[in-house]
Amino acid sequence: MAKLFLKEYQLENSVDTLTKWMLSYIAEQIAIAENSTGDIKDSAQKECYETILKLWERRHNYPHGVNPIYNYEQIFR
Repeated sequence: MAKLFLKEYQLENSVDTLTKWMLSYIAEQIAIAENSTGDIKDSAQKECYETILKLWERRHNYPHGVNPIYNYEQIFR
């Protein structure tokens, strides 16, 4: 799943190591959540959520078209 994320965010050849690591970490936590139950599943889901929020804070660093609200930013202004 990490490779899919990197492709989707057009980061395969990027030097943005932090974002690439965060996407890989999210993919790892998703795999743990999908294959676990109880506290382990809950913990992995919480880690995904918190990391996704941190990644979203960096969304302005992504190429145009990757930011899902990019086309609507002028409307919001």
